[in-house]
Amino acid sequence: MAPGAGTPTGTVVFDFGDGSPTVNGTLSGGTATATHTYTDTVGSPYTITVSYGGDTDFTGSSGSDTQTVNQAATTTTVSSTPDPSVVGELVTVTATVSTSATARGRPPRQWQAEWPRPRTSTRTRPAVRTPSPRTTEGTRTSPAPRGRTRRR
Repeated sequence: MAPGAGTPTGTVVFDFGDGSPTVNGTLSGGTATATHTYTDTVGSPYTITVSYGGDTDFTGSSGSDTQTVNQAATTTTVSSTPDPSVVGELVTVTATVSTSATARGRPPRQWQAEWPRPRTSTRTRPAVRTPSPRTTEGTRTSPAPRGRTRRR
């Protein structure tokens, strides 16, 4: 065999640069593969370092690359019921925040709030205070604004 011929064997150590435990990979045909999930954008871009310890025919070496981790994109949609409403009526507003198709593995989050939403009209009437229902899971409720009635 000629000097330097052949393929390195053994293992490499993957360090993903985010403080997670290192991963060992076995060389097959001179190549090793590892997978990793980054859990935060703090520290991005991360420096990935791979170290090869060598074998009986080849010396050790190391190399590095960077991995940029961005925040996942979201979309927010809003709906309200009843629509239209009247002054003093409790209106439920639902906001749905979901991740884009490229951000997998996380369910959309949904928040809901209720408050009286007065409609504009040519005649102005003060809002009537209505009792507030108790807060339930995923729902926030705000009472109607305080109104004053005028007697004529």
